[in-house]
Amino acid sequence: MAPSSRNPLADSLRKDLAPSPEYALVQSLTQVKGEYSEAFLLCEERRAVVSVESTPLEYWLATTDPRDFALLKSEEATGKSGLSLLEHLSARYPMGAVSQK
Repeated sequence: MAPSSRNPLADSLRKDLAPSPEYALVQSLTQVKGEYSEAFLLCEERRAVVSVESTPLEYWLATTDPRDFALLKSEEATGKSGLSLLEHLSARYPMGAVSQK
Protein backbone atom coordinates (compact mmCIF):
# COMPACT_ATOMS: atom_id res chain seq x y z
CA MET A 1 0.00 0.00 0.00
CA ALA A 2 1.41 3.42 -0.98
CA PRO A 3 1.97 5.88 1.84
CA SER A 4 -0.59 8.66 2.25
CA SER A 5 0.48 12.16 1.21
CA ARG A 6 0.05 15.21 3.41
CA ASN A 7 -2.90 16.17 1.21
CA PRO A 8 -6.05 13.99 1.38
CA LEU A 9 -7.43 15.52 -1.82
CA ALA A 10 -4.29 14.51 -3.68
CA ASP A 11 -4.75 10.97 -2.39
CA SER A 12 -8.36 10.80 -3.55
CA LEU A 13 -7.50 12.15 -7.00
CA ARG A 14 -4.38 10.02 -7.50
CA LYS A 15 -6.07 7.46 -9.77
CA ASP A 16 -7.90 10.04 -11.89
CA LEU A 17 -5.17 12.64 -12.30
CA ALA A 18 -1.74 11.06 -11.89
CA PRO A 19 0.58 11.84 -13.59
CA SER A 20 -1.24 14.88 -14.99
CA PRO A 21 -0.21 18.49 -14.37
CA GLU A 22 -3.36 18.91 -12.24
CA TYR A 23 -2.18 16.19 -9.89
CA ALA A 24 1.12 18.01 -9.38
CA LEU A 25 -0.78 21.23 -8.64
CA VAL A 26 -3.02 19.54 -6.08
CA GLN A 27 0.00 17.93 -4.42
CA SER A 28 1.71 21.31 -4.15
CA LEU A 29 -1.08 22.98 -2.15
CA THR A 30 0.09 24.55 1.10
CA GLN A 31 -1.32 26.26 4.17
CA VAL A 32 0.23 28.63 6.67
CA LYS A 33 -1.89 28.48 9.81
CA GLY A 34 -3.68 31.76 10.43
CA GLU A 35 -2.34 33.34 7.25
CA TYR A 36 -3.54 31.59 4.09
CA SER A 37 -4.56 28.33 2.48
CA GLU A 38 -4.09 27.39 -1.14
CA ALA A 39 -6.85 25.74 -3.13
CA PHE A 40 -7.09 24.15 -6.57
CA LEU A 41 -9.68 26.01 -8.63
CA LEU A 42 -11.24 24.28 -11.61
CA CYS A 43 -13.60 26.38 -13.74
CA GLU A 44 -14.67 25.03 -17.10
CA GLU A 45 -11.36 24.44 -18.90
CA ARG A 46 -9.31 26.69 -16.61
CA ARG A 47 -7.26 25.42 -13.69
CA ALA A 48 -5.33 27.42 -11.10
CA VAL A 49 -3.94 27.40 -7.61
CA VAL A 50 -5.44 30.26 -5.61
CA SER A 51 -4.50 31.65 -2.23
CA VAL A 52 -7.34 32.18 0.24
CA GLU A 53 -6.69 34.79 2.93
CA SER A 54 -9.25 35.60 5.57
CA THR A 55 -9.80 38.40 8.03
CA PRO A 56 -9.38 37.48 11.70
CA LEU A 57 -13.17 37.29 12.12
CA GLU A 58 -13.54 35.07 9.05
CA TYR A 59 -10.77 32.89 10.44
CA TRP A 60 -12.63 32.43 13.75
CA LEU A 61 -15.92 31.77 11.95
CA ALA A 62 -14.36 28.98 9.86
CA THR A 63 -11.69 27.38 12.06
CA THR A 64 -11.77 23.65 12.75
CA ASP A 65 -8.51 23.54 14.71
CA PRO A 66 -8.89 21.80 18.10
CA ARG A 67 -6.48 24.35 19.64
CA ASP A 68 -8.79 27.16 18.54
CA PHE A 69 -11.80 25.34 20.01
CA ALA A 70 -9.97 24.96 23.33
CA LEU A 71 -9.10 28.66 23.34
CA LEU A 72 -12.68 29.57 22.45
CA LYS A 73 -13.93 27.46 25.35
CA SER A 74 -11.51 29.06 27.81
CA GLU A 75 -12.36 32.58 26.61
CA GLU A 76 -16.08 31.92 27.19
CA ALA A 77 -15.21 32.42 30.88
CA THR A 78 -15.02 36.16 30.13
CA GLY A 79 -18.81 36.09 29.86
CA LYS A 80 -18.83 36.80 26.14
CA SER A 81 -20.72 34.62 23.68
CA GLY A 82 -21.73 34.52 20.05
CA LEU A 83 -20.49 37.31 17.81
CA SER A 84 -19.04 39.34 20.70
CA LEU A 85 -16.87 36.34 21.69
CA LEU A 86 -15.68 35.87 18.10
CA GLU A 87 -14.89 39.59 17.79
CA HIS A 88 -12.94 39.40 21.08
CA LEU A 89 -10.97 36.37 19.84
CA SER A 90 -10.36 38.07 16.47
CA ALA A 91 -8.87 41.12 18.15
CA ARG A 92 -6.82 39.20 20.70
CA TYR A 93 -5.77 36.20 18.57
CA PRO A 94 -6.02 37.30 14.91
CA MET A 95 -4.28 34.16 13.63
CA GLY A 96 -5.98 31.74 15.99
CA ALA A 97 -4.42 29.85 18.87
CA VAL A 98 -1.03 29.89 17.14
CA SER A 99 -0.87 33.66 17.88
CA GLN A 100 -1.39 33.03 21.61
CA LYS A 101 1.42 34.36 23.78
